[in-house]
Amino acid sequence: NKDKVSNYSFAFDGVDDYIDLNRPTELISATNFSISCWFKTPLNASGGIYTWFSGASGWIELNCSTDGSMTANVTRLSSATYGIASAGTITANTWNNAVMVFDGGGASNSDRLKLYINGSVISLTFVGTIPTQTGTMVLNGLHIGERYNGVNYLEGNIDDVSLFNNSLTPTDIT
Repeated sequence: NKDKVSNYSFAFDGVDDYIDLNRPTELISATNFSISCWFKTPLNASGGIYTWFSGASGWIELNCSTDGSMTANVTRLSSATYGIASAGTITANTWNNAVMVFDGGGASNSDRLKLYINGSVISLTFVGTIPTQTGTMVLNGLHIGERYNGVNYLEGNIDDVSLFNNSLTPTDIT
């Protein structure tokens, strides 16, 4: 839709806009993946940058909150597992590059799930144990611009969403 494009990025109104990417095979039962995107938000409401919520079969998500914190989530078999970046991680109305890197072969949570903002790895506080593999993701699709529950739509812009079937290195990211 032409009215949703602003400076070649997708503009989301925070009410009901999202893009459904269906079921990317790179993320189904994956032991490694990376997702990169650029986003800009006024941070006046919590919003989903992207989410794939497939119930008991898995969950992949990146959210921002009103305080500038971020939540990166990789869950398998309904066991909530995620990392939270502290308040002030992102700045309002500024373009940010976020790269979520999942490496199921890592020895610890911080080896398995990393979040890079503008090329720098961000310290995450973890809840649960990050799995070694994503779920089978049998339901729904990967949504850009909304959280899985259909109420946390992003207000702002998203651009250059890229999926990789490997764990990007710090050199790849910078």
